[in-house]
Amino acid sequence: MARSDDEVKGIFLEILKQAGVTRSINDVYYRDDYQDYRVIVDDVHRCEIREKLVDDYCEFHHKDTFNEICYLIEHAVFDEELEFERNLVNDEGSDGMITDDNKYDFL
Repeated sequence: MARSDDEVKGIFLEILKQAGVTRSINDVYYRDDYQDYRVIVDDVHRCEIREKLVDDYCEFHHKDTFNEICYLIEHAVFDEELEFERNLVNDEGSDGMITDDNKYDFL
């Protein structure tokens, strides 16, 4: 049963609050092809959590599923593409330096 992205984000935020985890969740979206939720953590990290795991947690509230969701979010992997996109939005180059693409217009 696919839940709305906002509902799942709320569930994850509640879990992190209960566990005392300091990481922040920026975005959650459902990937239908994989039947999982991609979670964007701290702007540049990502993890995937299976829909079945979320359903089991919501239905049974087992400590094991709670711990597994916490572990997956705490150990989210660094994603270079997310960092690159964040730098583009912030008008910075991929190395963190501000770039001016029109610098050599005279050539």
